[in-house]
Amino acid sequence: MDVLDRAGQRDTVYWNFVYQPLPDADGRISGITVVATDVTEQVLARRRLEHVGQELAANYATLHTAHGASQVANEALSHSNAQLTYANQDLDNFVYAASHDLKLPVLNLAGLFDELRRGVSFTDAAEEALLVPLITQALHQLSTSLDDLAALGRAQQAAHAPAEPMMLEALVEEILHTLEPQVRAANARVSTDFAARPTLTYPRASLHTVLLNLLSNALKYADPTRPARIHCSLWLAAGEPVLWVKDNGVGFDAAGHGPELFQLFRRFHAHVEGTGVGLYLVNRLLLAKGGHLEVDSQVGAGATFRAYLGPA
Repeated sequence: MDVLDRAGQRDTVYWNFVYQPLPDADGRISGITVVATDVTEQVLARRRLEHVGQELAANYATLHTAHGASQVANEALSHSNAQLTYANQDLDNFVYAASHDLKLPVLNLAGLFDELRRGVSFTDAAEEALLVPLITQALHQLSTSLDDLAALGRAQQAAHAPAEPMMLEALVEEILHTLEPQVRAANARVSTDFAARPTLTYPRASLHTVLLNLLSNALKYADPTRPARIHCSLWLAAGEPVLWVKDNGVGFDAAGHGPELFQLFRRFHAHVEGTGVGLYLVNRLLLAKGGHLEVDSQVGAGATFRAYLGPA
């Protein structure tokens, strides 16, 4: 019912009425006893609870819908990731197979050209002096590119090999022994610092490929005007092992190349022989383990490569 409070404002209150018969001395009903109880607070509290319940039900419905949409999105993302993984595997398998299938025809072509050189004479000596080196160089570059692509396929397969503990110092010594001719040619001195983690558990073939490419790059792009100085070390960044390879070589404009730094067949110095597969391969191997490759370099100021190896 509506009532007026002391301030003269109309207000709504709720009462609970209990009616009981009122008998007289002879037992006859002579009246009614009415007991009224103010239940306004209980009614308002119940209404508030009902309102809260409705809000909770609406929120639950919204969350349930959002959860369903999230599940659909996660399933779509997982499907896309799986397709991307399969596509990368197919690409790696294709590259590996194609490099092997093309290797034999290239070898045959090189052999036929050698036979042709021995059995046929050019009538123009100047033309012979020009064309023969060009053809020889082209065949060599093609053969080298196929070898690098085959190595890329093998390395991608090796990236899924189980991890094993390795002494970093011993691994670097093994690689430098392989690169001994390049070390001598560059008059290089290689120093190391693996005090932060002398032993590392990692797929051996992957780590060998990463170090081999970074060290051979440092030697390949040594500055001919000064002895090469290369420093290889390992540091921890938020618990993640990071390999550093720093050199005092010719360097390149790293900031100017941006995202194309680690693209396949990307090269920075035309005067140095190479196919542009090495850094692409290193970055792919690191990405497969949750890591990545970074570089700081300026022309004439050497280069510093940081290989983030992924969660330890």
